[in-house]
Amino acid sequence: MLHVRAQLAPTSAPAELRLVRASSLRPFGIAFFLVALSLILVRVFAFDAAVDAAASLLSRDGEIAPRRQTLIGTLIIEAAICSVLLGSLMLVLSTQGGRGALQSLLLQDPLKRYDNQVPNGLLVMAASSIAGLVLVALWLVRLTTPLKIEFLFAKEGALELVTFLALAGSAVLCWLAARNQLRSSRAMASRASALCYAVLGVGLFVVGMEEISWGQIYLRWQTPESWAAINSQQETTVHNLLDQPTLHVIEQRLIYLFVALAFIAMYLAVRQVHPFVTALAPHFSTAPILLLIAYAAFHFHLEVPEILFSIFIVCYAWRAYRASVVSPAAVIGG
Repeated sequence: MLHVRAQLAPTSAPAELRLVRASSLRPFGIAFFLVALSLILVRVFAFDAAVDAAASLLSRDGEIAPRRQTLIGTLIIEAAICSVLLGSLMLVLSTQGGRGALQSLLLQDPLKRYDNQVPNGLLVMAASSIAGLVLVALWLVRLTTPLKIEFLFAKEGALELVTFLALAGSAVLCWLAARNQLRSSRAMASRASALCYAVLGVGLFVVGMEEISWGQIYLRWQTPESWAAINSQQETTVHNLLDQPTLHVIEQRLIYLFVALAFIAMYLAVRQVHPFVTALAPHFSTAPILLLIAYAAFHFHLEVPEILFSIFIVCYAWRAYRASVVSPAAVIGG
């Protein structure tokens, strides 16, 4: 009996250690709930005092317009909601069952078949979430910070170029993924999914070229008078044939529809409803950046969700390409 206990002791120690590490997240979850409660109390009982106290930081002249006060109030409520969500996440991670379920969603990729490789879900979630949050933070403080960062969001600015490069690079990755799937007899996705990747690549290339007016903003050619007369920005673009308010409404609704469909596809992929859906669905690791896209479409100028979308699509296209590359060992083994 003593011999059996001696053998079991080393194997049970790591499990106990994992349990301790998981339970250590519980105080962080409680702390996020307390932050949410504090924000709600400030919004309900001390909002005017809080705005007056922060006026010197939020405005150059020390005064905040009523419209901006309304926005600040909305942001406080949304920050409280985010704190509740983060607190709930921490409490879920503080249990072994919850932690195991999340790790399964992030680390077990449905596309990982036949010895092909996919990006690490934890790294993708962390990198895309941080990049998205930094972008949102820059947008929120662009007019109030002493640093000159507003130029980043300007037309023909640095972020517009980054968006184009991300879309163009993602288009190339989608085309390569389609080619690899068609060449490999062991690829999971069917020819239909390969065709969808190819079409997506064409669409991303077109959107990217529209972003830079098909090169006009760099080559500086003149828009034909007949085209400029019907283009809301007098550029060589198709999407600006619509007036800006109409374009804003259509693009905003398309963003909401896209995010909703992406989450539905994620769910169906996890349930492995059909290989075609599994091949095209985004991975769960991109859920935070998708939520940020929807949030930015609701609150900010559409330039922000467009940049956030470029972050998402790079993650999506890179995963599709990596999953389409079958290792030499798998080919030899077949």
